[in-house]
Amino acid sequence: MSAGQAAAPGARTPRRTTDERHDLRRARTARAARRVALGLLVVFLLAGAVGLFGTTPRSRTGRYGTTTVTVTYPAVSRGGLAVHYQIEVQRPGGFAGPVRLGVTERYLDAFDENGVSPEPSSETVDGALLVWEFDPPAGDTLTVSLDARVEPDTRWRRRGHAVLYDGERPVLDLGYTSYFAP
Repeated sequence: MSAGQAAAPGARTPRRTTDERHDLRRARTARAARRVALGLLVVFLLAGAVGLFGTTPRSRTGRYGTTTVTVTYPAVSRGGLAVHYQIEVQRPGGFAGPVRLGVTERYLDAFDENGVSPEPSSETVDGALLVWEFDPPAGDTLTVSLDARVEPDTRWRRRGHAVLYDGERPVLDLGYTSYFAP
C-alpha cells in the first residue's frame, strides 16, 4: 500500500509488536547497568594505581628482657611479587654470643628465596621451625633480610612465627599471618 492510498474497508491495521514504554524502560536499565559497570572499572583501576593490589607490609614487635625483636612481613601480597621479610634484633650493649632465630618452615615455603642476608653460620630444624644461627654482629642490632618473591601458585592464608632463642630455649614467639591473593 502506498502512502497516498487509503486502507480497504475491513482491512486490518498493522499492530505494533513492541510496547514503546517497555523499550524505554529496557533502555534506561541498560544505561544504568553500563554506568555501574564503568564505575566499578574506574574504582578497580584507581585501586591498582594507588597500589592496593601490590604488597602490603606489616610489623610485629616483642621484647625479651632488654632485647627487642621486630619482624616485618608481607601482610597482603600475590604470586610473583617481591616481598619485604626482615627480622631485626636489638640489644643495648650488643651481643655476647651467637643469635638464634627460628622461622616457620611452611611459611617460608610460600616464597622463592634468593638468599638470606647476612648468611647464617648454621641452619637446623627444630620441629616446624627452620633455625638460623648468626655470629654476633658488631653493634647493638642484627638485621636479617630475606630476598624473596611469592611463589606463583601461593594462595590464601599462611601463618608464620619468628622465634628468638636464648641458647637452645625459645624465649620469644612473634606470630603473624600473610594473605596471598590469587
